[in-house]
Formats: sequence, C-alpha cells, structure tokens
Amino acid sequence: MTRLESSSIQELPVVYLNGKRSDLISVYDRAFQYGDGLFETVAVVNGKPALLELHLQRLKYGLSRLAFPDFSFQPLIDDIEEKSRAFDLATLKLVVTRGESQRGYLPSSSPDINMLLVFSEKQLTESISRAASLCFCETRLGLNPLLAGIKHLNRLEQVLAKKESHDRGYDDGLVADIDGNIIEATSANLFLWKTGKLMTSDLSRCGIAGVVRQLVFEIAEKMHMPVEVVNMSKTECKNADALFLTNSLNGITPVNSLEDVSFDPGKWPKDLYSEVMKHVYT
Repeated sequence: MTRLESSSIQELPVVYLNGKRSDLISVYDRAFQYGDGLFETVAVVNGKPALLELHLQRLKYGLSRLAFPDFSFQPLIDDIEEKSRAFDLATLKLVVTRGESQRGYLPSSSPDINMLLVFSEKQLTESISRAASLCFCETRLGLNPLLAGIKHLNRLEQVLAKKESHDRGYDDGLVADIDGNIIEATSANLFLWKTGKLMTSDLSRCGIAGVVRQLVFEIAEKMHMPVEVVNMSKTECKNADALFLTNSLNGITPVNSLEDVSFDPGKWPKDLYSEVMKHVYT
C-alpha cells in the first residue's frame, strides 16, 4: 500500500502512476537519474483540463525531439479527462519518463515509459489578474537549440533564477540568455507592448514555448494584432508601454513594475487579455 491509497479522491495531492494510485517510482527511473523526460502543467477548471490539446501538441513535439518511441496518446487523454472530473479546481502535472534502464546514458531500445498524473491544489489567486513585480536575474540560460522550446525535466536554471528573484523580494525575474537577450520569466513567457505593437522573445536557442504563448499568437492573429518574435533587450523591456507574462496556470499576468520602472495598467491590450482568459478558464 502506498501512503496515498488511504486518502479520499477529493483530497490533494493525488498521484497516479500509469493509471493507478501511487506516489512511488523507482530510483532507477531515468527521470531521476538523468532528467530524461518531459512534463506539462495543466490547469483543471470545473473538472476539465484546460488547453489540453495545446499541451499534448507540445508534449508530442518534445517526445519526438528526445527520440521517445511512438505510442498511442488516446489512453492518456482518456485517463486525464476521466481523473480530472473529480476536481473543481486543481493543478495537474503530467510527467512522462523513459522509465528504468541500466547504468549509463544510453537508453533502452524498447523502454517501459512511465506516466505520472499529479493533481495538487491550485491557488484561487492564480485565477485573478494580479500584477507582478519583476527584476532582471543574474542567472543566465545556456544555448541549446536541440532542447529549446520543450519542457524537459532539467529545470536547474529556473530553480536558480526563481531563488534569486525571491531572495531579492520580487514576484518573479526575467532571465536572459548568455548573449544578454531577455528570454522569459522563470515560469512564464514574456510579451512586450509598445505603441500598439506586440512583441515576444525568440525561443529558437533556449527557453520554453508556452501553451498560452501559442494561444496569444492565435488570438492576436484573429484580432489582426500581429506578434513580432524578436531579440529583446533590457532597455526595450524598461521602455515598453506595458509588459505581461503568460503561463498555463495564470493565463495572462500584467507586470506593474520592473525593478525601478513602473507601468501604467491602462496601456496594455485588455481586449486580448479578455479573449485569452476565456480560453484558459472556461
């Protein structure tokens, strides 16, 4: 018996390993040994996993990049949808690992893939557009086009950057690559609004291509508001009319300050915000 088997389905956290209630996984799993796997963080609202199609698109792309063997996604989709119905409001972390292997970096040619569904509490404040205070982090992101965009399990750069911004008293921090281009916040993508133009960072060499970032692209296009993908500098961020962050739990979060610069909340695209949040929370 695992320590979770005695808890109610309504209690959180709740963990499923390959469809069964369990929070135990082998120390020989390659996720633990090498960070060999991917994850998605999904908002569960009214028993439904929000933006699941976009999450699965990114997951499939990441699995291909990491050369995982093909498998049918339908049982996973069915499992996520069935188990999400138990929760009015929750955070689902979906983790896919390459399973166990012998010692060494070389994976098995026919791995037993593990899938974890971890349902945990979702703060109600995450559903509210609370403005964020940001700083520029000293922590930099290394360049690796092979892993750029995907949500692999090695997030040590984000761990260091988040600790740095927290220790300095900010809600979050903006992280640059080793060339000084601003890429993203520690757990969110960044958008800049300047003279009616929307811009976001180029993620071809590092960073995570968020699902709400993709949603902003799609909705902005329908609103005839093109998004420019650029190399973003510190100066451009400070001189913006408005900044906002996007991720799958919060949707869009406006930025009220970036170190010593304050932003006017009336200058950012509220119509875009409204349309995006409809998709995230309904």
